[in-house]
Amino acid sequence: MIKSISLLAAAIAVVGAGLTAPAPAAAQSTFTAAQQGTTCDPQKTNTTGAYTSTGATAFGSDTCSNNGITVGLTVWGYTGGSTIPATTSAAGGFTQGNLGDFNSNGFGAYTGTNETAGTSQHAFDNYASGCGTGGSDANPYSGPTTAGGGTAAISVSTKNGGCGGAIEGLLMSFGSQVALSSVSIGYNGGDADLSVYAWTGGAGGPNMATQTISNNASTGLAGWTLVGSNSMSVGTAFNTGSSLYSSYFLVTTYFGASNGNLDYGNDSFKINGWTTTAACSGTVNSGTGVCSTGTKVPEPASLALVAVALLGAGTVTRRKSAKR
Repeated sequence: MIKSISLLAAAIAVVGAGLTAPAPAAAQSTFTAAQQGTTCDPQKTNTTGAYTSTGATAFGSDTCSNNGITVGLTVWGYTGGSTIPATTSAAGGFTQGNLGDFNSNGFGAYTGTNETAGTSQHAFDNYASGCGTGGSDANPYSGPTTAGGGTAAISVSTKNGGCGGAIEGLLMSFGSQVALSSVSIGYNGGDADLSVYAWTGGAGGPNMATQTISNNASTGLAGWTLVGSNSMSVGTAFNTGSSLYSSYFLVTTYFGASNGNLDYGNDSFKINGWTTTAACSGTVNSGTGVCSTGTKVPEPASLALVAVALLGAGTVTRRKSAKR
């Protein structure tokens, strides 16, 4: 009897070792951009600073925190050509631009020195033609170093005739691995197709200056995994439904093949908010972005061991009862 009980206890211990408590519900952090007093307002105060002729302050970067999550924000545009590469891939071509603080509309992007005819160059856009034939000159790119998270503006690209990037994106560099669960915009220039990517290219993070790109939205950025693409409207969040975790996310103007409402070109939007899901409570696979919480299902062999132990315990009990 004692041996059977010991066997039963050992078997239960084996199975128990394969079980872990379920991960606690993930906390969410909502970031709101640019507007005075919001989470990612780079000025934090009502200073006028140095404004461009389009009425926005340009910043080289911004850093903000909410609910224990910190993120650094930079703008990048593909200025290696007037359009996305027609070849299978091309290395480099991305240049850093400036964040445009457009108050309640959110953040725009400056990666060129001139406005385009079709849309506002100071939004995240993928126009790279019609420079100087419409709109207004977006110079000077200068912003104050403030008490907020913003840094002084940097020089921007004069490639593509100074029109900016054929693809523009907001790089989010988080201090921990999170899931980007939603993105919203505060301005739509008529067409607002965007894509969200998670960095799964390994430790060290992306090097945008040498980033390889091709004209396929699902595999177009080497080292990045497409979270999803969506045609956006103001006031409606793109709930990605993603469980991919990373320290880096990139929100870009769409550059894939036409699919429903999604098409490349003529996109223009400003990003005014996003929501993250708190850090993975287990381990993130750096190559896939999948969070493993460590929860295990008992193996068949372990279950069989418990069954044998229970059978043995029952046999001993029956024998003991029969002797009485």
